[in-house]
Amino acid sequence: MSVIGIKEFDRSLKKLVRTGEMGKALHRGTIEVGAVAKASTQRDHLRGPRPSKLGAITGDLRRSIRKKTTPLADHVRLTITAGGGPARVDYAGIHEFGFNGAMTIASHIRSTAFGRQVQPFTVPSHTRTVSIRARPFVRPGLQEGLRRAPDIFTAEISDTLKKEFGFE
Repeated sequence: MSVIGIKEFDRSLKKLVRTGEMGKALHRGTIEVGAVAKASTQRDHLRGPRPSKLGAITGDLRRSIRKKTTPLADHVRLTITAGGGPARVDYAGIHEFGFNGAMTIASHIRSTAFGRQVQPFTVPSHTRTVSIRARPFVRPGLQEGLRRAPDIFTAEISDTLKKEFGFE
């Protein structure tokens, strides 16, 4: 068993801050919080029974969810986004926040009407008033990451202190 005095602990802690090791621990913790948030969003909040969740979804929306950490002078910023990437899932924001208003419907060909096959015909471009309720999936996932953040940061800081004092 080792005994560490207050002054030695204070010196070591100041050294960890000065050398950036404590900042690296906070960055690692933020990365882990982001990973938890992203996984929770993809696993728990995208699919499920309508109307509260999106129901069956394609992989494009799931794959469009991204996490990014940005170390700044006095903190680390975590950003969780959806809708970007190669697939350009433009409807992600509509599902996350809801939408009420006019929407432009592109010209398209229809081959069914009222549930029956018909001679294909072209529907011209038009506007339509829509009301889509919000079905958040990113925000609940982020909340799950933030709920677990204290444990994650405690573990990262604890590991950093153990390395500094040779307790590994």
